Amino acid sequence: MPNRTRALVWKEPWVPCGADNAADLARELARELSPGHLLFGRTAVAIGRREDRNDVLFHLAGDGYPYAVVHLSWSGRPEPDPRWPHTTCFSSLDDWAAGRLDPDAAEYRGEISRQS
Repeated sequence: MPNRTRALVWKEPWVPCGADNAADLARELARELSPGHLLFGRTAVAIGRREDRNDVLFHLAGDGYPYAVVHLSWSGRPEPDPRWPHTTCFSSLDDWAAGRLDPDAAEYRGEISRQS
């Protein structure tokens, strides 16, 4: 897991992943990815998850965006459509915090209404 996550201040409903949970989430992601998906073939480490939804923040190895939020389907098999599982990429943890963590926290507290 990248050291950069240690300085991150988590806000509900996002929580950090424990080692066992992170491994389970990474395995499920690998099961769901099909050829053509933008994360297919990339190594992903789960670093956080949204408690009230199936959204997981992954750190990605290799070229391209280093972070992605993936909405897992928990199908246990490759999705037939490479657009699934739904994935949003981020250039940094700051980018993720501004685009997901902060808005999700505000929505969770009832301060804003937002569609996913």
